[in-house]
Amino acid sequence: MNRITMPGPAERRVTVAMVGLALAVATASCVRRPVSSVDEPSLRGLSDSAVGAYARAATRQKSKFPAFADSQRLAIPDPSQPGLKLRHGPLAKIVAVDELEKYKKASDFDYDVEQKRGWRLVASIEMNDPAFPAGYPKLGLVNGVPNSVWITRDRRNGRWWAKMEPSKRTFAVAWDDHTSDPNLPPGGIPGVARWLWRDSDETAWIRCANGCCTLGDSADLPSGIDETF
Repeated sequence: MNRITMPGPAERRVTVAMVGLALAVATASCVRRPVSSVDEPSLRGLSDSAVGAYARAATRQKSKFPAFADSQRLAIPDPSQPGLKLRHGPLAKIVAVDELEKYKKASDFDYDVEQKRGWRLVASIEMNDPAFPAGYPKLGLVNGVPNSVWITRDRRNGRWWAKMEPSKRTFAVAWDDHTSDPNLPPGGIPGVARWLWRDSDETAWIRCANGCCTLGDSADLPSGIDETF
């Protein structure tokens, strides 16, 4: 993204405006509808709290700017109403990791079956809502602790997968490739994370390379891909 240099507050206003424009284009693009040199450091053997602290620290910069995050009350089914009715559920904030843009190619998410490595940290989720001690079971979100979203791609068949820590829930992922989209901003899709409304509940989408990863239904991982680090 080209940056206009101006002193003081004016520079910040212009930069925020340009980022906002890029995010608007990216959001419209996504919602319309390795082993790589960028491997995560090994977290194998760390406690859940240590992994959560690592994920929270990885969003330190972007958490300061609302454009890179999304905070809202997640919808939950209301059993007291006939038919499919929803009501407001727990308040949750999802924040993209600071270095999400370093994953520039889909292959940067590839899982190495032999080395048992390839999970990429893409977002951290905060939920501290005493009214909902059970969290948000549909996405495996635990209340009161840092949750984190990890994504990988099975390079044997190109299918994408996600897992939630610390609940260890795993999900199928839909990846929309927007590499050839003429509406992409010059720098590509910004490294953002967003909640995504669905008729029956909520899910999340996150920038993955030049595309969007949308968490789907809960699903078991295929043989060869380990949910541990």
